[in-house]
Amino acid sequence: TRRRDLGAKRELYFDAGVAEYWVIDPEARSVRVLRRGQDDQLATGSLPWPPAGARQSLLIAVTAIFGSL
Repeated sequence: TRRRDLGAKRELYFDAGVAEYWVIDPEARSVRVLRRGQDDQLATGSLPWPPAGARQSLLIAVTAIFGSL
């Protein structure tokens, strides 16, 4: 559930050393990016994602994730 993803799971993942995870919400057609030590980022249009070691962020079209749902 959303409550579990944003509560207990967040703490469990960050305590285990996960630096970032995404919560996909098909109803809101959004992606929430959770990063340790940062405010959550909510994306509905495009999502810049900076892969480790990359010189540039990858720009992900959130609408493409959901297709024509």
